[in-house]
Amino acid sequence: MDLLSSQAIYRQLEPFCGSGRWLVAYSGGLDSTVLLHCLCGLRQQYSLPELCALHVNHQLSAAADEWQRHCESTCRSLGVEFITERVVVPKDGAGPEAAARNARYGLFERYLGAGECLLQAHHLDDQVETFLLRLLRGAGLAGLAAMPSQRPLGQGTLLRPLLSWTRQQLADHAVGQGLSWVEDDSNQDLALDRNYLRKQILTRLERRWPAYRNSIGTAIEAARESDAAVLEYFAPKLDELMGCAHGEFTLSLSSWGKLEELARRQLLRAWLRRLNCRMPERKALVEFVRQVGDADAPGRAELRSADYCLRRYRNRLFLALAKTGEPPRPHFKTTPGRGISVARGGQLRVAVRKGGERCRPAGRQHSQTLKKLLREYQVPPWQRKNLPLVFNERDQLVAVADLWVCEGFQATAGEPGLELGWHGQEG
Repeated sequence: MDLLSSQAIYRQLEPFCGSGRWLVAYSGGLDSTVLLHCLCGLRQQYSLPELCALHVNHQLSAAADEWQRHCESTCRSLGVEFITERVVVPKDGAGPEAAARNARYGLFERYLGAGECLLQAHHLDDQVETFLLRLLRGAGLAGLAAMPSQRPLGQGTLLRPLLSWTRQQLADHAVGQGLSWVEDDSNQDLALDRNYLRKQILTRLERRWPAYRNSIGTAIEAARESDAAVLEYFAPKLDELMGCAHGEFTLSLSSWGKLEELARRQLLRAWLRRLNCRMPERKALVEFVRQVGDADAPGRAELRSADYCLRRYRNRLFLALAKTGEPPRPHFKTTPGRGISVARGGQLRVAVRKGGERCRPAGRQHSQTLKKLLREYQVPPWQRKNLPLVFNERDQLVAVADLWVCEGFQATAGEPGLELGWHGQEG
């Protein structure tokens, strides 16, 4: 293993030197202080992207504001742009660690622009702890692969360039360079799983097996290789079956019945991985796969998580991402020759279904109930109640969402038209 140095870190980061801004997740603790200091050393030797420190004030400690001031002062002395924001960590069933992590990553995604990188200071001890915690929770291959050195995050990429070094190596570097950092008092709280594992279990483990970090690191690599092989095996099938419909991701079930149950679960996991969705608990996933394969009750299959909802409708699985913030509002865009005729549409308004509406899609001979048409167009039932309908000033139905325009109101070739923009996610 290389000694910790700016040059050793640069060898890992060199492929990303042509990217946009580098945001450093900077808590002010030992790990992120070492990372920020090394990156500042690299700036003096290499041409790097713009460097910026992002500090998240979780407001969970009485010293939180003091830590923020320390981080700001350090960045000022290093000549690094400093961004800080307070987050409110909800007290929910996820537990304090998970809730703080979710709040933190939500902020990271919001600040990370297209092509930019977020750099985190996770090290080898963090990696080993993550592996063991996931093992104790019954994780599969993807979970036991622990933290990847890089992965997509929002519009950019998350990078972890310190995973090859131990916490002790980082501490030795910090002391040798005369760095100062803050100590989070919550790191002493043995009620938190990671702290208990670190202070009560791993110290004893090291006395018996001093090289346990390297051994577990080897196991992590084996799990990662096996997981990659599974994803590679299912990649052609996913390319064939994946799609989008009515604003949601879909997976065709056309060949589902030909697969063994184990392969069905692995295919579903590979799809969720492709969409960067968090894995559900194994028990929930097994039950969902069973429901999907239940010919007597195909409409009951549903799997919900904090991030998405997975459901079956007809011969497809639909995945709707959980909404954050305000739901998307219907809007019109001008498109010549498409959508609603500006000349014949009149004054338009958007409303939701009340029941009993009838419509004659452009090109058809007869009108039909909206209920029947939505079934024909295979609009998922959970979307139908919030489907935006376009009416004119005479309360005539002009268009149904982005699905069709009613006869007599469609724009002709070259004529100014209005198209309704809308994403049919669950309300």
